Amino acid sequence: MNSLQANFLNETHKLFMKSKVVACFVVAVIIPVIMAFLIALLHDKAGVLAVDPAGFPVFILGGFTAILLPLFIFMWTADSFAGEVGDNNLKIVLVRPISRFKIYLSKIMSLGLSAIILLLIILLSTFSAGFFLGGNISSHLSGLGNGIITYTAAVVPMLSLVIFAAFIAQFFKSSSGALTTSIFVYIAARLLPVVFPTSSKVLLFSYTNWHEMWLGNLASPEKLIYAFLIMFSSCIIFYALGFYLFDNKEL
Repeated sequence: MNSLQANFLNETHKLFMKSKVVACFVVAVIIPVIMAFLIALLHDKAGVLAVDPAGFPVFILGGFTAILLPLFIFMWTADSFAGEVGDNNLKIVLVRPISRFKIYLSKIMSLGLSAIILLLIILLSTFSAGFFLGGNISSHLSGLGNGIITYTAAVVPMLSLVIFAAFIAQFFKSSSGALTTSIFVYIAARLLPVVFPTSSKVLLFSYTNWHEMWLGNLASPEKLIYAFLIMFSSCIIFYALGFYLFDNKEL
């Protein structure tokens, strides 16, 4: 087993053993169930079905990608980088026969895998909870089909947020400072287009809802490619800067 694979498995094991990560997975299961129950209750009381089974997975994903998923990713990444610096655990990793590049990459890979697993959990939870909303089997299968497309598309912006958060974490020696700063920058970047509308075209954070471009009237290939290139180029920039800071970090 090579050093990158070994450290990736080690980082993944450490991540999944943290109560914060487990709690996020539990929340990802509970929220769709609660939302489906409330929507079904509203339908029974008022006769209004706010979201049908076919649209329920995408409806839930929109809320997660805008608020909860970025928060979870920022929290995990802050713990994985700045938290280990503050706890002096990173020194233990650095004395192993593995380069800093592989350490940094394995952490990113582990966090990315966790984000993908979380998306999968949300998809399965929304599909299961969708049966509270009634409907026939075809509507549920339609919802699952739309969900597979949109949740797969959501992987790209979520991985971009992992790389961004890893860059921010290099400036801190405590997870709380890295988490607070990541959240502040994210909120500020989401509000910036209100003042400067054109900024939304070049900001990574404007594309957390990229999955919506793949639904209904599919966005033009030019828009899809443009959004992907913004996220991809942002990943390259933030990864390079983050690794540079990590590689020159003195512990």
